[in-house]
Amino acid sequence: MSRVTVAALRRAFEASGKKHILITGSHGIGKTTLFNALTSSVFCGILSRRENDTCVTMSNWVGTDKFQIGTRLEAEKKMTPCIENIETKGVELIENCIASPEEQVAVDEIGYLECGNSAYCNTLEKLFNIKHVIACVRKDDYNFLKKILSRNDAFVVDLDKPVGGLGCIVLASGISMRFGSNKLMATLAEKPVVAHTIEKLTSLSDIFENSVVITRYDEIATLCEIYKANFVLHDLPYKSDTIRTGVEALGKHHGYLFLQADQPLLTEETLTALALSWQNDKDSIWRVSFDGEVYTPVIFPGKFFDELRNLPKDSGGNVIIKSNKALVKELDAKYEFEVTDVDEPSDIEKLEEIIKSSD
Repeated sequence: MSRVTVAALRRAFEASGKKHILITGSHGIGKTTLFNALTSSVFCGILSRRENDTCVTMSNWVGTDKFQIGTRLEAEKKMTPCIENIETKGVELIENCIASPEEQVAVDEIGYLECGNSAYCNTLEKLFNIKHVIACVRKDDYNFLKKILSRNDAFVVDLDKPVGGLGCIVLASGISMRFGSNKLMATLAEKPVVAHTIEKLTSLSDIFENSVVITRYDEIATLCEIYKANFVLHDLPYKSDTIRTGVEALGKHHGYLFLQADQPLLTEETLTALALSWQNDKDSIWRVSFDGEVYTPVIFPGKFFDELRNLPKDSGGNVIIKSNKALVKELDAKYEFEVTDVDEPSDIEKLEEIIKSSD
């Protein structure tokens, strides 16, 4: 079961500026559960239901005007479309949605029964051009289904693999000058600051294809071993060394998410939303913002692999960002504490209070 939540999906969708939400994935992966949660306040749409092993029906959103769109005889392995019903009553349902004053329309299944009918498909495309659509799309090798999923105005979530080819690099090599000791090993909520970040790597294993912690500290390397997290221990002097080491440790990926180890209260929801945003726009640089200010984490497309490996001494990814401002897009953090990093001992006290107040 995918860990994609309604909240994370909605935030990513809003940041994308796209028009439709399309959910796909294999049978039993959770499409219907996610769809139902997304459409709880939708009042117009089309329902398809498998009534039994031999009958599939279609109806309006409230379940009336029901008619059969698929039938299966004993000798057949799959449903056969009821062409006349799809072409007449099915098209009429879509036209009613188009004529509705509601801006948002839900279609709980776009499947193979309908996708061979040109009248139905053409009218459905008209619906997409006029309304905002939330739909489940069957994962199958039909041209119309692939055409719908490839629309430029559609935000697509494939629950089998919500994010593909995204590597995560945790930067845990800071010197902690202001803190006075290794801030990443300071105790926050009964565990080291860095442990809060490392734990997220395991929790979000279906979001990150691969991950690695880059550190100069033996105690952090030991902590990674306890959490079974990949790590590279180094003694290189520059910030650019840390980034290069992380990128080379992961190798070629479609994208690289850089995560600072001293933001312990960054939520899994925000990380998931950021990853989903990038998944639907892999050519952009995605970063988190709050109240008009930009922060890490940040995702760089894979095309910056060489640039990330060859940054100027003691420079970070901002060198690339400043040279590619037109590619930068932002996802708002939900709370200020998510982007609060630990620089001084007083920051630990502030974050402890936030944790206590949220219990």
